[in-house]
Amino acid sequence: MTDVAGRTVRFDPVRLRTDYAQAGRALIGAAAAVPPQAWDAPGLGEWTVRDLVGHAGRSFVTVSDYLASGAGRAVELDHAFDYGRALALVAADPTAVTERGRSAGRALGDDPVSALQTLFEQATADIAAHGDDAPCATLAGVMRLADFLPSRIFELVVHTDDLRRALDLPGEATVGARVVALAFGAGLAGESERYAAALRGLTGRAPLPAGYSVV
Repeated sequence: MTDVAGRTVRFDPVRLRTDYAQAGRALIGAAAAVPPQAWDAPGLGEWTVRDLVGHAGRSFVTVSDYLASGAGRAVELDHAFDYGRALALVAADPTAVTERGRSAGRALGDDPVSALQTLFEQATADIAAHGDDAPCATLAGVMRLADFLPSRIFELVVHTDDLRRALDLPGEATVGARVVALAFGAGLAGESERYAAALRGLTGRAPLPAGYSVV
């Protein structure tokens, strides 16, 4: 990744492919540990565990869908952080986010883990079949696959952690995936006017304000 408008954060495209696959397998592993009776238990906010897993699985679906819809289109965005504007827009409509999670959860059917595995295998196969510069038609605009993957890793790591906390499941993200997730989140914070709060929180100088989020 090259610097854009003074940006200095770079993600290694080769590592991203590995980290994405590892983050995906971590989500599937956590989902496989969900007790049968817990799928309708509280997951996150208004979501049940099923809703949460369905929402997390969209990090597989969007890769496949956006690669397909981006075929032949010109790239409009040239940095991974450009997807942050889409996250902010989505977060601005929590009702729509909630319903998408519920819809994605329902779509997992009677065997959520197997359905999730199928989505993961399709996404990783699609990534393997495309180069780093393959265009993805995302909510923020058309961007390179290599610039889209950091946001997918971010989502996978964050929501796998949500799932583990909801059900007190063991395990954590692999080092590579969690470094990408933190770098992506910190990068979004660094480009906002609220960067100081994030920096103070990371260094223990002050607690984060109530409700603070980089997305």
